[in-house]
Amino acid sequence: MTKFQDENQLKGRFGELLAAFAFPPEWVVRPIQYDYGLDLEVEVFHAIPSSDRRQKYQTWGEHSYLQVKTTDNVSFGKYKGSDKETEVLKFLIETTELRLVEAMGASVPVILFVVDRANLQVFYICLNDYISKILTPCNPAWRDQRMVTLYIPVRNQIKVSDKEFDPTSHWGYFARTARRSKIYSAANLTHHYSIELGYALVDLDAGESNPEIFSKAALQFLERANQYAWEIAELDIWRKTDSEWGAMEGFRETLTILHDRILQLKEPLKNLPSRGDEFEQAAFHFLGRVDFMRGVFTSLSTIGRLYEQIGRLERLPGDDPFEM
Repeated sequence: MTKFQDENQLKGRFGELLAAFAFPPEWVVRPIQYDYGLDLEVEVFHAIPSSDRRQKYQTWGEHSYLQVKTTDNVSFGKYKGSDKETEVLKFLIETTELRLVEAMGASVPVILFVVDRANLQVFYICLNDYISKILTPCNPAWRDQRMVTLYIPVRNQIKVSDKEFDPTSHWGYFARTARRSKIYSAANLTHHYSIELGYALVDLDAGESNPEIFSKAALQFLERANQYAWEIAELDIWRKTDSEWGAMEGFRETLTILHDRILQLKEPLKNLPSRGDEFEQAAFHFLGRVDFMRGVFTSLSTIGRLYEQIGRLERLPGDDPFEM
């Protein structure tokens, strides 16, 4: 029996091929065999120094997913943010597809590619961010609708012929977005360790009147803080990239302060007075410095909050803080 394919299948395959071709050639774009809302998986590869003449690229385990939609009819309009209007592509999508992305959570980025087949244009938007930062605040009842109109900034248009990589390019944005799960993981770990050190401070306070107990608790506190600091330092988010989120440098400096602070705190323990007012004054001073160090842990843990407030607004319609 003869096999057939219809126009919708042709449109879908065309869009996926154009979307895959749009990415830098060193990135790996894989089709998802069983398609239930996600069409392609993208793995980012980074250029690395090489001893021979051939440029080499390395993966650091950074992935995102694409949902590809192909259309022959595009509609444009304006989206009004709090400060200015944005030129946008208006695209109608089924609510069930958005609910799938919402169910996946924010740490797994899903980027919608809208392919204009008639004009060979590609537009994109991160659906996780759009749902959380635009759709739900503006239309809390969207889940009860059958269809939802998305407003995709026209500036989020990929020129398939332009694959030059720089931090402000589309590829820089995709690379940053693919690192998202690492940022969330770091935020969770640093917050957890900040809380754990708070519990350890209770033991330290309890021994404030007993030099032997205090010295033992202080040493245990520093050993625990040192262990936490090294584990955080080993996270891959501290690796510098050409496309990194601008706030990362400040968090790297905070991590350096943390290591220095732990080393500085070890010195007072070597000459801690054994009794009397001198011990109480030294213990009080030590506790103040320890509390400050825990504050450094807390400062590191704000990476998640800052990313939620600012990082996830990039490339969205309205008031994008990263728009050049």
